[in-house]
Amino acid sequence: MPETTLEQLKKEMPPSITIQIAAPIMGVSQQFLRFALRDGRFPFGVGQMMDKQYEYYINTKRFIAYMEARDLGGQAI
Repeated sequence: MPETTLEQLKKEMPPSITIQIAAPIMGVSQQFLRFALRDGRFPFGVGQMMDKQYEYYINTKRFIAYMEARDLGGQAI
């Protein structure tokens, strides 16, 4: 199965996306993203302990905004 791109996400705009979709777009490992979400390091999602295991939620609109650096006022780094 081919990886989802940021452009595909923008077209399809599902309400939320999985770790498996988000991590490759970000260029990080799934484990890195899981730990970062648990620690509250990103503004687009959360990792929460539920019944002895973690569950993750990533808001698609917030993820896209973060990846496009809209949180920086559109300024390039």
